[in-house]
Amino acid sequence: MFINIVNIGNRFNLYRNLYQLLYVSLTDLGHQVRVSDNAIEAGALNLIAPPMAFRLKQMTDAMIDGGVRYAVLGVELFDGFSHLTQPGPDQTDEEFKRFIGNAAAVLCLFRQDVPLYAPLTERALYLRYGFHPAVSEIPSLKERPIDVFFFGDTSAYPDRKRVLDTLSARGLRVVTTENAGASNAPDDLVRNSRAALAKVNLNIAHGRHASPQRVVYLANNGIMPLSDQTEDPDGYLEAARVFPDRLALIDGCLEACSAGRWIEDGRQAYEIAARHPMTALLEEALESIS
Repeated sequence: MFINIVNIGNRFNLYRNLYQLLYVSLTDLGHQVRVSDNAIEAGALNLIAPPMAFRLKQMTDAMIDGGVRYAVLGVELFDGFSHLTQPGPDQTDEEFKRFIGNAAAVLCLFRQDVPLYAPLTERALYLRYGFHPAVSEIPSLKERPIDVFFFGDTSAYPDRKRVLDTLSARGLRVVTTENAGASNAPDDLVRNSRAALAKVNLNIAHGRHASPQRVVYLANNGIMPLSDQTEDPDGYLEAARVFPDRLALIDGCLEACSAGRWIEDGRQAYEIAARHPMTALLEEALESIS
């Protein structure tokens, strides 16, 4: 099958981990795969992210009216109209319903999304964020001069910034990838070089669900992140050290920096991630797409 993994908008770096995982897994399954930025392929099954792509009415009309096959990647937790984003003055939820209803499938990274999409389509499928050895690209270093590293937006989430500021005040060397928003997520080499140098890689939730884009990706790279507790019906946090609240998380970071067990913990996280091979998960999902 010819499959086009297509990012719509300006957030390619934000979803890059997922695109890479899909690309290598689909290629392993024998498919012809292209990764595109804002480019639909008429002869392919287009895997489109994010669901907010429906706002490009000219594009969606051309796809639907032209019979272009596409599936939607549910990369963020579905909440109402469109992931907490309300329609503009010239848009209605009917456009979103049309976009979802004409899709060959909606592939949900979060199990709880499947019943939420059910009123819009019978083709909502659960696709767990999984493992592939080719995604392992962060070196495992014995010496790590950075105490704590966090990649993700902090400007819009003051609770995250308070945790990081507290860690700095407690004497740890904290490094972040400050940015003006998710659309300006850093280049993967910038991010990965810092992750490799850190004793602790943090996961700090910004919503009511765990982030596989961070947690599973790090585990896939032999890094066991430290995380606060959040809803996790998919089990994404199984490869993380989870603390009941952010005060406990701060103490956990201090302890982990002094314990020096990051390589051992990383091996354990990698073994846990490997229990969910993405090729098998994708093969099952694709069999359900007519």
